[in-house]
Amino acid sequence: MNATPTSHSPAISRVLLSCSLMSLLAAAAGAQRLPIRTYTIADGLPQNVIGRIVRDANGFLWFCTPEGLSRLDGYTFDNYGIDDGLTGSRRSRPA
Repeated sequence: MNATPTSHSPAISRVLLSCSLMSLLAAAAGAQRLPIRTYTIADGLPQNVIGRIVRDANGFLWFCTPEGLSRLDGYTFDNYGIDDGLTGSRRSRPA
């Protein structure tokens, strides 16, 4: 009797590969759980629409809104608009 290697059908191979990938992704997702916080006008934003979020070298988060810029220091927002020297309704992207 010769022992011959068994080969899986392509469907079984795909299922095994899918299960392996899902296990790896689930393990990675569990290890990288980061807190997510939602900010709204109730927290101090001038508007609930955010175009972009940028973190500066000092750790501040800057939120680009249609009303201007908002800087979050981790606790409170400082809002800057046209009255603070921002010009026009279109803001250019940082380089």
